[in-house]
Amino acid sequence: MSDELKDREYLMGLRQEFLTKALRYGFAGELSMTEAQYAASIPPPPPQPRQWEGRFDILLPIEWRIHFHRQCVLAFGKSAFAWEGRRFSNFEETPDGFEWAYVQDGADDPYLGMSGYECRHGLFRPDERGMTVMEVVSLYIFNDHFREMLFNPLNVGKPTYNGIIAAGSHGRTETYEPIICVFAGLPGPLIGGPDPHTGVGSRGVWEALQLS
Repeated sequence: MSDELKDREYLMGLRQEFLTKALRYGFAGELSMTEAQYAASIPPPPPQPRQWEGRFDILLPIEWRIHFHRQCVLAFGKSAFAWEGRRFSNFEETPDGFEWAYVQDGADDPYLGMSGYECRHGLFRPDERGMTVMEVVSLYIFNDHFREMLFNPLNVGKPTYNGIIAAGSHGRTETYEPIICVFAGLPGPLIGGPDPHTGVGSRGVWEALQLS
């Protein structure tokens, strides 16, 4: 079997893992779709671009059609985002559909301990932007590593190291940044600045690849 075929089978396996979770959470009904219709609306994941290897190594499904607060309710039974109607301003227009993205979670240098503001105005490359609140919440819902952290008894009642700054979203001002942490088994928001235990999450920008 060729490496290309192996990669394709691996990616389709990740698609099936996502569909199994999304259908279990009731995403199809939330969108007034049958399970078959919902499955048909999810495209196959794209291969990781070579220029993103070692930079954005986490493949992330993002279901933009369901608000992140509602996704938490469906996936966890409740949400730590009490302000359901509140939306952070995004630097990028929020898509209306489903997307696969390649991301990094801010756990390592040079992103650990940085602020989103510093990254946007110096660290990010032309093919990179900060993750939005929606994208960070998707990590906790659909990535097994982050989901395990939610239910680790050692993390109950306190934020974990994994405060991920959603540098693609902001609040009242550009430096008023949402930090998504873990509280009692739920992803939830803090607002503030960076510290040594938070990192800036970012993702590759498909359009930038097309222009290069």
